[in-house]
This record gives sequence, structure tokens and C-alpha cells, in this order.
Amino acid sequence: MDAVASTAQNAGLALTWPEFRLRCLDLARKIDFSPFDSIFAVPTSGVCVGVELSSFSGLPLVWEPTEKTLVVDDVCDSGRTFERWSNAPVRAALFDKGRAPCSIAPNYVGETVSGWVAFPWETTKKIESTVVRQLEFLGENPNREGLRETPERVRKSWATLYGGYGENPKTILSKRFSVDRPDAETAPIVLKDVEFYSTCEHHMLPFFGEISVGYLPGSRVVGVSKLARLVDCFARRLQIQERLVEEIASAIQEELAPRGVYVRAEAQHFCMVARGVQKRRGKMVTVATRGDAEAIRRVVKAG
Repeated sequence: MDAVASTAQNAGLALTWPEFRLRCLDLARKIDFSPFDSIFAVPTSGVCVGVELSSFSGLPLVWEPTEKTLVVDDVCDSGRTFERWSNAPVRAALFDKGRAPCSIAPNYVGETVSGWVAFPWETTKKIESTVVRQLEFLGENPNREGLRETPERVRKSWATLYGGYGENPKTILSKRFSVDRPDAETAPIVLKDVEFYSTCEHHMLPFFGEISVGYLPGSRVVGVSKLARLVDCFARRLQIQERLVEEIASAIQEELAPRGVYVRAEAQHFCMVARGVQKRRGKMVTVATRGDAEAIRRVVKAG
């Protein structure tokens, strides 16, 4: 796996085959197999887990679960997958995202994770095959000259477009400097008109524009480039503009403890330009603030 996979894995877990089998063994040790007469592996994601648990327990794999069947999947996220086999009351998942609300939670969990899990069978070719299917859905021929390398190009572009998932705002703002100015308490720091590019999470279409970030420092400040990196950290993800400014403001408030924070974004959204109401000139403005009103007023005035 390469660029995009490595980026995603910075916030998650990438498994080799031996590591995968060890985790299946850990899950098997947590399960009391005595009430069950079979194992049903959720297609297709749970098949490898089901095979391993079948090997450990000696229970056969079946095509349809009954009340005495243990239903197995690789990852439980929302729980909706387990709903399809509600006739089998006991379920096991190798990983649980632990996201609420979960409609049907697994009874047995190997490990709880928050990030993305890359399994050993998920190669870059599998990612590219998804793009091939998208092209076919559109009515295109993925084998024509102009599209033969498109799946690979799309996969590689994700490393940039969604590189924010591999960035940690705490790390970006960790290197701080003492404020050595007589007027520090009344002199805001503002970085204006930082261009940003993001992707709307509703239709996966781009939105882009400019963000201004300002704060009235307490005793510590960060290098100005760190504010620009912070913008990219949150923009280079699936986003909505309203949340984008809130996340930037919260990170500054939590890490620098300034007297006031002001973040303003103005952007054009292709989900409104190229589809829907199709208004080309409309721009959206969002603002987020933290701290006391007087400090925020000074930051706004300085910007």
C-alpha cells in the first residue's frame, strides 16, 4: 500500500496476515462457543474472520444463520449490517468502532478502534477496482486510452485531497513561543486570506475559498505557518464549512489558551454550483469564535 493508504493508516491500523490471525485468536479466546452449532460470516467482509474462528472453534460455516449460529463480521460501525441477520441473536466483530448510536452492538469484540482499519487483503488494486466500478456505473469504458490509468491517478490524488486525516492538530500547535511584547495582551495575531481546498461530505464535491484565522494570545504563540497548516489539517478531510471553522477555533483555544479566537471562512461550493440550484456566484460565509467578547472584538478589528 502507498500514499493514500499510508495517510489513512496514520489515524488507524494496518494489519499484516500474521497480525490479523493473532487478533482473530484473541477474539476466539473471548467467545464461549458452547451454545453455538455453526458460524455465519457476513459477506464479504466477515469471511476471513469467519474462516479463522471456524478453524479455532471447530464449528462449521453456514450460508444462512439460525438461532444457534454465531454471526461474525470484521468491523462493526453503525450496526446496520447485523440488522440483516437479526434472527441470530449473538454477534461477534473483530473490531468495533464504538460509534453511537449503534443499532445492534456485537456481543463479542476483539478490539475497539476509532480510526480506519486496513486489512491485509485490501491492496491498492482493490481500491482502484472501486474507481473502475464507478466509471462503469457512469456508462464509461474503463479500458479506453484516456481512462486506463485513471483509477491509479484517483487513488494517488486522495493522499493530497484527504491528507488531513494523517495530521494531528495537537502536534501542529505543539511548538510554542513565549510572547515578548509590552502590548501582547492588546495586540492580536491574524493570518488573513489563507486559501483552502476541501471536499463536501454530502456529495463529495469540492468547495474552496479563503480562511482568516486570528487570536489574542495569552502567554504563548505559535509560528504563523502553523496556523496555515492547521487550516489544511481540517480542510483536507470530508467536511462541511460550518464544522471546519469550529474545529480550527477549538484547536487554537484548547492548545494555546488565548483570550479570544476568531475564524472566518468564505467559500464557493461545487455541490451548489454544478448541481442542485446551480448558482455560480454564490459564496458561503461562516464564523467561529472562542473567548471573551472584548478579545474577539480586538481580533476582528485587527483583521
